[in-house]
Amino acid sequence: KHVPLRKASMQVFASAALAWGFLEAREEGLKYANVGGVVEEVRAAYIENYWKAKEAALNAGALAFNISGAGPSLFALVKRGQEDKVAESVLQVLKGYSVVKTCIDVRGAVIED
Repeated sequence: KHVPLRKASMQVFASAALAWGFLEAREEGLKYANVGGVVEEVRAAYIENYWKAKEAALNAGALAFNISGAGPSLFALVKRGQEDKVAESVLQVLKGYSVVKTCIDVRGAVIED
C-alpha cells in the first residue's frame, strides 16, 4: 500500500539506467535490471529459492537476474558466451524450470536500403 519515496526513486532511476543501457549498449546500465525493488521483494516470496537462484546467476557471471512480469518467468542478462554457465547455475537451484536463450539487438528495428 505504501512505498517509501527513497525506494520509489531508486526504482525510477534503475528503470532509466536500464533504458540507457539498452540504448547505448552499456553494461553498467544493463546491470540495473537487477534492481527489482519492492515488486521483486513481494513476487520473490512466490518463487521457491528465488534469492538463491539470483545469487547463483550473479556468481556465474550474469549482469542481472530478475523476475519477468508477475512471474514465475525469470530472466538473466548475460554476456555472449556466458549463457550456459549462468543457466546451469540457476537450474541447479530451481527445479522444474527450463531455459530459453535469446539475443537482444540493442539497435532495435533497422531499416536497410
